[in-house]
Amino acid sequence: MEPGYWQRRSQPRVTRRRFTAGFLALSAGSAAVLAGCGGGGSKNGQSNGASNGDASGTPGTTSPAASLSPSTPGKRGGTLSISGPSRHPSLDPADRVTHWPHLAKVYSHLLMYQASSGRVSLDAAVKVEQPDAETLRFTLRDGMTFHEGVAGGRAVTADDVAYSLNRIRQQATKPGTPLVNSQFNAIYWSWIEKVEATDGRTVVIHQSQPYASAQASLGALGFAIVAKEAVEAAGGLLKADAQGKDAGSGPYTLTKNDETGYTWERWPKYWKHQSPGPGFVEDGPYIDRIQWRLIESAAAAEAAFRAGEIDILGSVSGASSQVTWDKPKADELAKVAGVKVASAANPRTLIGQFDNYKWADVRLREAASLAIERDVLAREVYQGDAVFGAPIPAVFRDLSLTDVQLKQLQLFDPTRAKQLWAAAGGAAALPQIVMLTQAGTPLLVGLTNFIADQWRKNLGANVRVDAVDAATFVRRATDVSQPAKDWDFCITFESFFLTVPEANGLALYAPGGFGGNFGNLRTDVERTRELAKRLQDLHDAAARETNAVERKKKLDTLQTEHMKAFAPGIPIPMARLDYAAYRDTVKNFPLTDFQMGSASTNAVRVQDLWLDRA
Repeated sequence: MEPGYWQRRSQPRVTRRRFTAGFLALSAGSAAVLAGCGGGGSKNGQSNGASNGDASGTPGTTSPAASLSPSTPGKRGGTLSISGPSRHPSLDPADRVTHWPHLAKVYSHLLMYQASSGRVSLDAAVKVEQPDAETLRFTLRDGMTFHEGVAGGRAVTADDVAYSLNRIRQQATKPGTPLVNSQFNAIYWSWIEKVEATDGRTVVIHQSQPYASAQASLGALGFAIVAKEAVEAAGGLLKADAQGKDAGSGPYTLTKNDETGYTWERWPKYWKHQSPGPGFVEDGPYIDRIQWRLIESAAAAEAAFRAGEIDILGSVSGASSQVTWDKPKADELAKVAGVKVASAANPRTLIGQFDNYKWADVRLREAASLAIERDVLAREVYQGDAVFGAPIPAVFRDLSLTDVQLKQLQLFDPTRAKQLWAAAGGAAALPQIVMLTQAGTPLLVGLTNFIADQWRKNLGANVRVDAVDAATFVRRATDVSQPAKDWDFCITFESFFLTVPEANGLALYAPGGFGGNFGNLRTDVERTRELAKRLQDLHDAAARETNAVERKKKLDTLQTEHMKAFAPGIPIPMARLDYAAYRDTVKNFPLTDFQMGSASTNAVRVQDLWLDRA
């Protein structure tokens, strides 16, 4: 393998998820503090209050916020071109693998969240109140209507919001529909017990528990407001085929949907955002048309970008698997005429998941961790441009463990590793370690091969790397039909919803989340029950804590316990920076939020993006 190959990376989406029905979304909301920047906005993402645009304040109060205008005034018109490697199997907000640009352009949402500042920008709502720790009350705007052809173009009411939000749980939990089929899964909505309309303009969300990240999470694209009539006319799910249409009231309408891609055109009757918060424009978006092209090949997508045929290259346009980013690639593209490259702290996290059913002895898991020389991994896989992995990634610096703490919890000690491995009967317990990886993802293949070599060398283990296609990887990784997996170790990640830490990382560890699914650390299996319950109790305690100081303490304890137990897996070093490239004709590119997917003000979400064409 040639030097520098391992660090070449793409960022695919794990397209199917499974959460246990009782999963409690973790309470760790935070405004992302990006590299080189101080904290801004509300502390730890607790933005509660009321405004015509930007919400801020404290629980139980309402307060007007300053009017926030776009970073630079824009001019109207033009067509923005983006791309993706495959058409999407669903255009329904409550269904699987939902399409970011489609949900961002066609639908209205109660709010949008700017992770870099911690500000909540109100969208369909003009006021939000939190009368107690388990209740949110929203007042809707006047003048909102659905698109022509959607429910007769009638007014949007509080009943529509209640229907849309309640529908998510109903869709995901109806008999015969496993949660794994939905990308908009329980981590995002399980804290919502019931939503009701108390009058035509008032929506009340009753929570199953206090949740500090509630408002930030409500910004997720899956919380789109849909017209019930349109959903029912489509048979219960909005179609993804050429007959698929929108059911929304958002800034754009879907005007093209075929095998070559999608086109959205600005809706001229879109309602006003008076005193708009970050990402919004009073009179609606500047750009007239968005074209999404199907380009299957990563090389072809990059060539089209270099030629000026598409405007943005990166996961921000829903083209997550098209880009193989690293610093050399970023430096290379930055030299192309007419191209700019944005970089920010990487919000993602990677975890090496054990099949905890087979790695039940903590000595085996500790030996595996001690046998990995992470400094060498960082140098060889990422060319040194990496940070130690953590349950909460470093982008959330006010909630993550320090670099010193992380290094102390991830030591390299091959002598101790061999002793533990031998004492626990590693060769007998795991006569052959099967490592599952995605063949089409160079980063995961490289990381898996590196760890395999380390375990062969430092443990004397017999290791086989099983590289499979993405669909097979997901099927085998998520299979819990038997007590044991048909593999022993795999590296997994989350990249759909990158705004709050419980989605960025902690869900990978929770026994009630990915930790129980991928990591097989389950409360319903006797061999893993005691450890799984202890760790889940810590997750639940953090979930219920809204006091910032106490929450920080509980999150520190939670992260440390996971790392000392080496369960359900071990953090894997991550690239320090994330990148995106865009043509210099694209203005107001969200430099501090471009990589924050789904809920935040990323490039497919903001309406103040504009084009300065010659």
